[in-house]
Amino acid sequence: MGFPDTANAQAQRGYSRDHRPDRKQVNIALVVSRCGMPLGYEVFAGNRTDVTTLEEIVEGMETRYGKASRIYC
Repeated sequence: MGFPDTANAQAQRGYSRDHRPDRKQVNIALVVSRCGMPLGYEVFAGNRTDVTTLEEIVEGMETRYGKASRIYC
């Protein structure tokens, strides 16, 4: 049982690390502190490449909260 294709416009077919090219997916960028406390996240389209996702989330976090020691997943 799946969700209808219109449930999330960001759900797209893209590179699947779990080897499921038949499923749509989204990319989630999660930012945590060194002790593991979540600081922020952003959801991106599933057909987006990791390098552009990382660039955007780093720029966004630094613009909003300034430069700091963060861990990007």
